[in-house]
Amino acid sequence: MSNDKFYAIIDALASRVDALEQRVAVLQAARGATPAPAAAPAQTDELVADLDSEYGDPEVRRDPPRWKGESMVGKRYSECSPEYLGELAGFKRWCAQRDDEQQAVDAKGRPKSYWARLDAARAAGWAQRILAAQPRREERTSSAATRERHRAAAQAIGAAMGTRVIVEDPYAVAGTPDDTPF
Repeated sequence: MSNDKFYAIIDALASRVDALEQRVAVLQAARGATPAPAAAPAQTDELVADLDSEYGDPEVRRDPPRWKGESMVGKRYSECSPEYLGELAGFKRWCAQRDDEQQAVDAKGRPKSYWARLDAARAAGWAQRILAAQPRREERTSSAATRERHRAAAQAIGAAMGTRVIVEDPYAVAGTPDDTPF
């Protein structure tokens, strides 16, 4: 699967997840269960503009509880690995959901979930940017470690978006795992 196809799938999944979240919020509001959550910027020009703004590259304040790798506290999102950012985005989405359930508001009376969703969108956006900046398949080495790192990043982004990602191995051929397909 090429990177372009992968990003197209990720974008399509993100828009479907956003649509489903909005639908669920409308249904919950109609039932009176919980207020509709505040929406973070969509994966469009609005998010790109946000990532390029002075606030679009925040510092990591706390590692996600499930993160087992090196601590990234104090680093900017743009300095973190895509795997870490995927885990962070998933954690921030969970925080937003918890804030919605508790109907938490900030000092100005706005839903706190907005800020968690915004951080989740920023983390996922930076993960996509970092993956897009990596060399194309032809330019990469075909080491098993590189393939595994890319597979883990894709799965982390998928997990952050609430979906399961199955990554085909474009290098897979009969023989040893390090054989190249040409």
